[in-house]
Amino acid sequence: MAFTTSSIEFAIALLLGLPVVFFASHYVNRAARRNSSRRQRGVKVLAHGANAEKIEVDIVAVHGLGAHPEFTWTTKIDPQQCSDRTNAGRCAHVPCRSNWLVDFLPTDFPEAEIMTFGYNADWFGKGTSATAYESGCFLLRELKEIRGRHKSRPLLFVGHSFGGLVVKEALVQASIEQDYRDIGDATCGIIFLGTPHQGSGVSAIGALVAWLTTALFGSDMTQLVYLQKHGKELANLQARFAKSIVEGIKMFSFYETLPTCFHQISLGLVVNRDSAGLVGDSISVDKDHSGMNKCIDREDPLYKDICRAIQGILDNVRSGKKGQCALTSRTHSDAAYENLRTQ
Repeated sequence: MAFTTSSIEFAIALLLGLPVVFFASHYVNRAARRNSSRRQRGVKVLAHGANAEKIEVDIVAVHGLGAHPEFTWTTKIDPQQCSDRTNAGRCAHVPCRSNWLVDFLPTDFPEAEIMTFGYNADWFGKGTSATAYESGCFLLRELKEIRGRHKSRPLLFVGHSFGGLVVKEALVQASIEQDYRDIGDATCGIIFLGTPHQGSGVSAIGALVAWLTTALFGSDMTQLVYLQKHGKELANLQARFAKSIVEGIKMFSFYETLPTCFHQISLGLVVNRDSAGLVGDSISVDKDHSGMNKCIDREDPLYKDICRAIQGILDNVRSGKKGQCALTSRTHSDAAYENLRTQ
């Protein structure tokens, strides 16, 4: 049987297209569930200490691509493991959920006001063309409004994946625009959770899916192209961030060590150490990319390391040091990591 060039091309297109369709069908269902839940836009206060007048620091958590500003920090727990939780009575009927920003952090840091920032980061199905720069400017406007007369209160950011880039864009703009200078001056620390400072090779797969499903589902590849590995835009952002960063901001970059799997297919490390550990002191996490912002309980190693990082930042603020400037030239410090783990 003879095969024509056109039939071979069709077979290749079919082989390449089937995984894309399979991948897309998963995200169609995910997008439907996502859109069925109303999501906040802007900054929302989740919790704060008993005495609002004694709040010492604002902690702002910023989610990543395609994420829900609240659910992205939440993980399911086996019903048998949540007998000590306030919603344990519901565990027999629905999975118990744990949001470490709400369930753990307010108790461990009663002096903190904890917030989340929600923005449109959808790329698949009614995707947005908004850039990290535009979302960063939105974050600045929201913080300026919600912080009001407390604009000099220390500010600590937690950014997961793309959210860390939004934080960087915001702080670059804060150093340029006088109206937001107080936000940059008040920033005392940043915790990056799997942030692709130098991009991600996996973003190319997402960009391909977005391109193939633009007409059918309204996907948009703007944010995914921005995340291309060793891309010029990210290199430019890092250069601007390093030049504009306020003296004394202490930064920690957490990076994943487990591959992310999609229906038993390994995608490898979504954000490897070289990309995620570019800024500040690097800390390894025994999780995949989707687990970098989720903590089951207070004994979760990731939660313990996050708490050590927050405590270290606050100790510097209280001592008047504010933090140690961490610029592009800083490399992974094993000594700093060991100090954190032994505190």
